[in-house]
Amino acid sequence: MRRNSLLTAAFWVLAGICFLKTADLLADTTIRNEGGEYLYFYYEAPNEQQVKYKFTYSSAETKEGVSLFKGVKIEQFAVTGGKPEMVAETPECVHDRKRSVISSAAPLQIHAQDGKYFVEGVGFFLQITNSSLVISNEVHSIFHTQPETNLPAAEATEIFSHRAEYLPKGETTNGLVIYQGGVRVLDPKINLTCEYLVAELPKDQTNRVNHIVALTNDVIHFVGTNGEQIQALGQQAVYDRVVESTAGTVVTNDILKLTGDSRINLTNGWMTADGFVMNRATGKLHGSGHFHFHHPVENPAANRSAEQSNPATTETIISSDEFEFDLNTRFAQFWGRVHVEDPRMQMSSESLAANLPQSGTGQTGHPDHILAETNVAIDFRDEKSGQKVHATGQKAVYDYRAANAVTNEVLELTGNPAVETAGTNRAGWMTADVITVDRAQGRIWGVGNHHSVIKKQLGEPATMDTEIFSDRFDFSLASGLSVYEGGVRAYDPEMNLTAKKLTLTLAKTATGALTNHLERADAVGDVIIDFIQKPFATGDLTNLAAFAARLKQPATNDFAASFVASQLSAPTRQLLASYWPTSIVPTPQPGEGARMIGQDAQLKQALVLDLNRLAESGALYESGKFTNVFLSVETMTLLRQQPLGSDLIQLNRLLLLDAFRGQLARGRTGEKILATGDRAIYSDTVTATATNVVLELSGHPKLEKPTEVITADDTIIYNRTTGITHFVGQPHLHAKIEGLATMPAPGGKTKK
Repeated sequence: MRRNSLLTAAFWVLAGICFLKTADLLADTTIRNEGGEYLYFYYEAPNEQQVKYKFTYSSAETKEGVSLFKGVKIEQFAVTGGKPEMVAETPECVHDRKRSVISSAAPLQIHAQDGKYFVEGVGFFLQITNSSLVISNEVHSIFHTQPETNLPAAEATEIFSHRAEYLPKGETTNGLVIYQGGVRVLDPKINLTCEYLVAELPKDQTNRVNHIVALTNDVIHFVGTNGEQIQALGQQAVYDRVVESTAGTVVTNDILKLTGDSRINLTNGWMTADGFVMNRATGKLHGSGHFHFHHPVENPAANRSAEQSNPATTETIISSDEFEFDLNTRFAQFWGRVHVEDPRMQMSSESLAANLPQSGTGQTGHPDHILAETNVAIDFRDEKSGQKVHATGQKAVYDYRAANAVTNEVLELTGNPAVETAGTNRAGWMTADVITVDRAQGRIWGVGNHHSVIKKQLGEPATMDTEIFSDRFDFSLASGLSVYEGGVRAYDPEMNLTAKKLTLTLAKTATGALTNHLERADAVGDVIIDFIQKPFATGDLTNLAAFAARLKQPATNDFAASFVASQLSAPTRQLLASYWPTSIVPTPQPGEGARMIGQDAQLKQALVLDLNRLAESGALYESGKFTNVFLSVETMTLLRQQPLGSDLIQLNRLLLLDAFRGQLARGRTGEKILATGDRAIYSDTVTATATNVVLELSGHPKLEKPTEVITADDTIIYNRTTGITHFVGQPHLHAKIEGLATMPAPGGKTKK
């Protein structure tokens, strides 16, 4: 007999024991007594001379239809004769003919097939009419597996329980074995404990059990083909042996279904689900409904950064609606609302495939390969800078390698990928066709249709962001250095820029934390830069009295004035509330405080600061804000271009000029300055006392101001803070007044 399924032979032995045939034996009226204490029963013709059963007893006593047999021994013989195939023994038993019952409180032992099968218990009850047998106490069975050819005999399988009931097979139904109370199955390959176990016996004589149900507090232990210790827990375990034929190949699958508080414990983790299905033949484990996988971190302290995603988490937890796990290779697949909670990162997606980590010496304790697809979102903190990183996409491939004290931890995102970074002093995001994040090195790079946004300022007051477009980018979270290549276009409140390559450096705080302040920009290749000094100056307020009056009391349909008034700072509102033009000296109203008269310069300064802040705060245009405002052709043209950076500031300036015609005038400070060259270096140095912004142009440098065009042989250095221009090499000045001759600056030194 081959060992082919879970507990197969053990259940057959307990149910198929020939002791059940004792009912036929004692009910047979053709018994031939051939020797005092021996009863022989023979096969039917044509084997009527062959003994089928030998019933031996030491003594018998019958009274009122009840027979008491002592020293009972039953032997079953094959039709071919030879040694007994089965021997059942009990010190005594009672046969009640009226009730058709054989019972005993004494021990019972059954041996079969030369000692390969053994069953014992204390107390039994045999119903003759249906041949059902109950062993009431201390049930114990042992069977030895028939090894395959030339293989050593396997260890024995043992089954213990408080009670056992055997229901024989009918002509059309399978038999059943029912174990109750403290059921224990000890097998070389699997151990099981439960409170109630039912095995269905086959109609044929294959000696194989094809269906088993274990109920209440099921605990199953077995060893995977890779040697891993596995424990399965639940309230119901259903085993089925399924034989399938595919393309002429016969495959036998041992299927175990686990439900009711089901849990699988592995050597280095555990999992729960509404239900598990395990195919022991293939090593595949399937779970569905509220699945959770828990993997303890091998070294939590070593894997935890200063500001990790979840400092309280000391294990990896994966949850999903459904999953499949290969117990041999540890390859796992998850489907439906997948979520990963790890000390190093958090991840969500609709599907995920991963090589779950092995345990033991030399193992990293981390999944070495993860594939997540559909609505992927990943959150983690950079190891070096501590910055928060939020990554999204339709597909993410994660690879982890650690060797020779070097760790490579790379995440590749595709399918509209985006990466958002955030720290105490900075925030931003980036998109591209493909984005790669090297978590160990604190590096992010991408290729194809790249677009980055650097938040210019966190919190209030609002200001425009820096936006950069290119073919490729590479950004270091630790150093703040970023490189953009191929068709670079940068839009910033300070300037707009195009180039072939751009290198940016973000400033750091005194403690080394990265900020969003652009400290240095180095552009190379066909550089074009345009910028404005400030959108408005005090000289642009040509009719302060009328402007102040509109802001103090906007008309019902004056939506532009209402909007601007709502955006003024508190100090400006205070100045505006008490302001009256010098030409008007009104009589104070009762309870009104002193009125500010003749303070035009102070109010102008405050209003200009607010107007510049408003122009640099982002897109102002909304149809509701500028209803009843006639927009100029220049404004409409720029509006249709959906401008960014300094072009957006220019649009906001034009919108305000159109909304307040007659009160605001177009001044020179708000006009664009254009700079070109083969290379441009922009630096913005901030100290405790001053800010110094310098633009250095080289390689055919050119600086075009509202009133003049400046070129130089070598380099133009323009200080935007002071407005002073320096030259290296001979400068050339071209006035923008018709008829004025072109002439170089005296001495080629400095022009202001």
